[in-house]
Amino acid sequence: MLNALATAQSDWVPILSLIHIYMWRDWLRDRYHSTADDLSQPVDLVAAAQFNSFFADLVREVANDPATPHYLESSFFRRFETGQ
Repeated sequence: MLNALATAQSDWVPILSLIHIYMWRDWLRDRYHSTADDLSQPVDLVAAAQFNSFFADLVREVANDPATPHYLESSFFRRFETGQ
């Protein structure tokens, strides 16, 4: 799966971010920037380590890929792409 994500078009990045936010919506609603947002809140250290490992692998795969990432022709963000 990592290899498939690493080679996916960069248009997936915003979608992955939205999925991550959706998964953490309760935490965002109940704790983020509230009085409950402190060091005593529950933290799943195993899940955090797994996510960090996955994300580091993903970033490494994308960074080491010889192909330059680019937006799809139909992407709104294509107009901001440089170096073409």
